[in-house]
Amino acid sequence: MGPARGSGACGSLAPCVDFYNRDSFAQPAVGSFGNVGRNSVGGPGLFNWDMAFLKSLPFRERFKFQFRAEFFNIYNHLNLGDPATALTSVTFGAVARMTRESAS
Repeated sequence: MGPARGSGACGSLAPCVDFYNRDSFAQPAVGSFGNVGRNSVGGPGLFNWDMAFLKSLPFRERFKFQFRAEFFNIYNHLNLGDPATALTSVTFGAVARMTRESAS
């Protein structure tokens, strides 16, 4: 069967990232269970780093000014969605890259 993660999931689909090896998975016989436990194979994960810098300055007794700089996804890391998990799907094991239009 081979390792669960590897190439071969995308085929001719583009843009796409291979995540699961299609040949490592098979449909179990009717009336039986497979040998992979629930949630034992995960997706690519999430990496997100947000930062904020604040400076509060007192102004008289009752007021404060606050200077603020906020940065979202500061390392500009691409976070991919989970791979397709339906064995009968053409895109099984493939992760489609998200574009700005499909994310909103």
